[in-house]
Amino acid sequence: MLLTILAKADNIRLLKATEGLCTGTYHVTVTRRSAEEIQGVVLNNKGTEYHVTVWAGWALCSCPDSRHRGSVCKHALALVLYAVRYPADPPQSEQRDPAPPPARVQTTD
Repeated sequence: MLLTILAKADNIRLLKATEGLCTGTYHVTVTRRSAEEIQGVVLNNKGTEYHVTVWAGWALCSCPDSRHRGSVCKHALALVLYAVRYPADPPQSEQRDPAPPPARVQTTD
């Protein structure tokens, strides 16, 4: 199911979805996951939420791109990529990559 959606994606939307996840522009919350479908919310850095459902090679999103063009949008791709990366939802504290530990510098007099 998930790979079918990725195969339908055009390169520009796939790149935007990947960038959004890697840079923290998109935050994904999986709200329902079963063998047949995945539902979730993709939040962008402007605070806009997009509700996404993916099932059997199909994707629906509340964004204009999905509703008017009928294409697989970057939000659906972000949900799919997130689901591939995290097959089971990580605990809330692990959803974002942790900050690196502070550097320790020793000085000698």
